Amino acid sequence: MKRTINLKYILFTSPLLATILLFSNCKKESESELSPSIETVSATTSETVVQKNLDLSAAKSDNGFAVLIKRAFPESITGDGSGASQASAVRIFENGKEIGPAHSIHSDIRSKGNGRFSHWGTNLYLSASDNTDPRTNGRKYTYSVGGTTVAIPEELPKPGAVIPTNLFGFANVNGQTTGGRGGQTVTVTSLSELRKAVESTAPMIIQVKGTITGSGSVYVKSNKSIIGVGGGTLNGVGLKVFEVSNVIIQNLTIKNVVAGSDDNDCVNIKYSDHIWIDHCDFSADRSRGWDYYDGLVDITKKSSYVTISWTKLHDSFKAMLLGGSANDKGSIKVTLYNNYFYNISERAPSMVAGEAHVFNNYFVNVSGYCVGSRIDGLVRTDNNYFSNCPTPIDTNLGGDAAGYISGSSTNFYEKSEKNDITTSEKSWNAPYEYKSVLLSAQSVPAAVTAGAGPVL
Repeated sequence: MKRTINLKYILFTSPLLATILLFSNCKKESESELSPSIETVSATTSETVVQKNLDLSAAKSDNGFAVLIKRAFPESITGDGSGASQASAVRIFENGKEIGPAHSIHSDIRSKGNGRFSHWGTNLYLSASDNTDPRTNGRKYTYSVGGTTVAIPEELPKPGAVIPTNLFGFANVNGQTTGGRGGQTVTVTSLSELRKAVESTAPMIIQVKGTITGSGSVYVKSNKSIIGVGGGTLNGVGLKVFEVSNVIIQNLTIKNVVAGSDDNDCVNIKYSDHIWIDHCDFSADRSRGWDYYDGLVDITKKSSYVTISWTKLHDSFKAMLLGGSANDKGSIKVTLYNNYFYNISERAPSMVAGEAHVFNNYFVNVSGYCVGSRIDGLVRTDNNYFSNCPTPIDTNLGGDAAGYISGSSTNFYEKSEKNDITTSEKSWNAPYEYKSVLLSAQSVPAAVTAGAGPVL
């Protein structure tokens, strides 16, 4: 395999997404179903402020920083309108913190953003507090009606909660990935508690709180959600997801997992399906030699229907291996989107014989190759951003038979050299909808650096 090591580092830049839609102050729409309530208590009084989730799954892009959610509220909640520009009593919260001002002029929401919103009729025109895209920045948006105090967000998610819920990609193909939904929620703070929880055969939501230090790996059984809270970190301890199904790993930092003689990685997936890794941070270091640590994530042995999103992978020689041999042909199916790869040497990812969809990822200071495809692997790339990468895309790897690439012209290349693609382009496309969350390549650095990694 090709190994190119060059310890030069650079950091990030660039602007954000802009989009289009028309505004209208036409008649109110019919009532839509409300999301479940989240109830929290004010810090200063006994007043209870009831917040309800905003459903952004049907939000449409608008000009500038605004998105439009049609029928966000039922007609029973009075909205602004012609001749009543201050009628609405709706308040909007972003991760529990109130944003605004409300009743903003729609042109200001588009051009200025910074949390401005308008409840007009039954619709909501919304911008994020930092002008990222509310649909893809991984934050939770809720609302309340009236009241004068702002609720304090809880330290831990509610039982059964999954931090972001907008899952795209292969993990939602041929079935759904729901993790431990419906099972008991437990909080673990030690390695023994973690091992007992993940090895249980029952569905379970496991909240990892604080830092758990150890060595080797724990084996994760099916139907688990493993969610970091309060800075949840595994230091030296990896997760092995072997011969199981339906696992979610979210909001978790995993670092310094020594390879040893037991094939340890931050996350190692074999013979498994329907896995979602989201808003995590995986790292090692590049000061101890090539083989002291293995990869950060390995997905091999016919594992399929895996999505990795909004995750940081950094400071490692090897980031991610997808497939291990020709035996994986036609079985490995992985989606990578909105991930941040930096200060690594190669495998971001290396695809062997399977299928990967790689879109809206940010690659910085990858001293060898970034996206590799070999042994008939199929990789679709869409709107990725490569910065300071000698070989962004490579099919000429260590004498192995070449793989195939599609969509290489959609990416943005900054301070990077040419791709080394030795095969003709394949017309392979992802078998699911993703255009609704596809960013322009130029907007990827700002969006990914703002949104990738743990959020609690």
